[in-house]
Parts: sequence; C-alpha cells; structure tokens
Amino acid sequence: MEGNTKLIAVSIISHKHGSMVERLVESLLECDEVTQIIVTRNVPEVLLLPACDRITLLDNTLPKGFGENHNAAFERIKQPFFCPLNPDITLQGNPFSVLLSEMTKAEAAIAAPLVVSPTGAVEDSVRHFP
Repeated sequence: MEGNTKLIAVSIISHKHGSMVERLVESLLECDEVTQIIVTRNVPEVLLLPACDRITLLDNTLPKGFGENHNAAFERIKQPFFCPLNPDITLQGNPFSVLLSEMTKAEAAIAAPLVVSPTGAVEDSVRHFP
C-alpha cells in the first residue's frame, strides 16, 4: 500500500446480478486497500460470496433505487473513502493504490474512473457538476 493508510469501502448493489457480483467481490478481495465490501441484495437471490470479515451482506425487504441503496451502504462504512461500483465492471489490476495516492496528493474529494468498453474504446462517461 506504499505507506498509504487511507482505506476504501466499496458498495455493490445486486439486482439478480449473481455471478457478476461474485466475480467482482473476488477481484476486490485481492485489493488490500479495500477493507470493507458492502453487497446489497436488492431482490432475493443466491449469492455465493466467500466467508470474509471484509464483506457485509445487506438484504432489502423491498427493492430500492440506486441512490437509496448506496446511501444505506454509506451509513455503514468505517473508512474515509467510499466507492460505489456497478456489478458489471471488471477491474484491470488493482487501481486503488494509485487512486488513493493521487487523490491524497491533489487533496481531491471525488474521482471518477476511465471507463473502457469491452472493445477497448474509451467511453464518454465524464459530466460537469451542476
């Protein structure tokens, strides 16, 4: 972690995304900076997640929206950084060490990833804040 003591909590919402969530959680467990993974089952489904104290599983009695689910996860975090992730992403290695280092250097409060399509093209995902 190159001396960086700031750690990340990740939130993932599953709406019957089973295998995608399982694959993403496995990738996140390889990243030492990710010390808390909150997975929310928005609807009933089987998720085969490893038994790990870094993983918290939340179950909704009724489906909630994207923001409401991530806000509920945010209320449970213990880390200074929060990263909501879509279940269909694929990490290309561990991006978190460099991300934390650059955010700390720039004294940034928010960052967004470079989004690359399955064909390798950079997707238009950057918007101005209102």
